[in-house]
Amino acid sequence: PLLLLISLILCLTIFYFSKPRARLVADIPLGASYKIIFPCGDNEYRIANKLSKKAFGKENSISKEKISDWKSKNPFLLSILVDNKHKLRGYFDLIPLDESFYNSFKSGLKTEKDISSKVILANNVPPKYIYIGGITTIDGNPIVGSVLITALILKIKYLYYSDIIVAATAATDDGEHYLNCSEFCF
Repeated sequence: PLLLLISLILCLTIFYFSKPRARLVADIPLGASYKIIFPCGDNEYRIANKLSKKAFGKENSISKEKISDWKSKNPFLLSILVDNKHKLRGYFDLIPLDESFYNSFKSGLKTEKDISSKVILANNVPPKYIYIGGITTIDGNPIVGSVLITALILKIKYLYYSDIIVAATAATDDGEHYLNCSEFCF
């Protein structure tokens, strides 16, 4: 019985510490007015999906089923930006892709609609390629947009490392300027 108890405690300890953990939101400095939240729960995914449909159109948004599939592979894909009253101000997706898919994506053979959990890397696998699936603010406020892009860059540095290639298929002029001013390759 004692050996069984020790084995159970050891197994539970290994299980607990082997799961990816969200880092403290407070570790990502965005000033007193904003914070970035990840990983996100189902409610945040629903809200971000509605915002995506409003910003990019239903035909350019990813289905709830596909998002659920992606989230099952890597729960750290979505990040939401909230203000000091916990009101949603925007969101972004960072999708770590395997090299083969990224190369097909970059050459135009694949699109965002072709992304599946099979080509998304798990959170515990260091990526070389990250795709910005979506980034938008609630109201188009350029200050909030700047904070959102700063949060995106900080999350990349926080979760991954700087020797990566970040891809996006579309960007506003401001968004492209901020991203190109970062230390990441595009």
